[in-house]
Amino acid sequence: MTEHTHAEHDPTLSTEANPIDPPTQSGVLYPKDDIVAVIADHAEAEKTVQALMDAGFPSGDIDLFEGKQVLELERDFQERKTLAGRMATFISFIMSDAGTYQQEYVDEAAKGHHILVVHAPEHDVVERARAILAAHHAHSARHYGSLAIEDLIL
Repeated sequence: MTEHTHAEHDPTLSTEANPIDPPTQSGVLYPKDDIVAVIADHAEAEKTVQALMDAGFPSGDIDLFEGKQVLELERDFQERKTLAGRMATFISFIMSDAGTYQQEYVDEAAKGHHILVVHAPEHDVVERARAILAAHHAHSARHYGSLAIEDLIL
């Protein structure tokens, strides 16, 4: 289905010997060709992952993060930022929505909600995932495309 998986930028696979940095653009997280969504309930999040796999999404193209994991990853991400990175983040908050969305996902994680990331490089894949996410009560779902972030109103 895809030419690569999340393994190229999955921070949970990062090791000291092989660090993996999350994908960024202008100092904020920007998981290009991915859908990011919030699912409040753990059992529902697990059902969503299973439904995606049942629909043909490879398990390597699906990442489910518990709120605590997201907060740890965000802390690590912020601690590694250089001064130039902090300036880029400031500008990004002014010039685009990406920084605001990142903060929204962190706020959802602080509530104990789960963050689901699904690799969706093509429009038909986005639409297939959108239907599954809607059926499983996901919210704040967005597709990070090459040129824009599309709100997948569910």
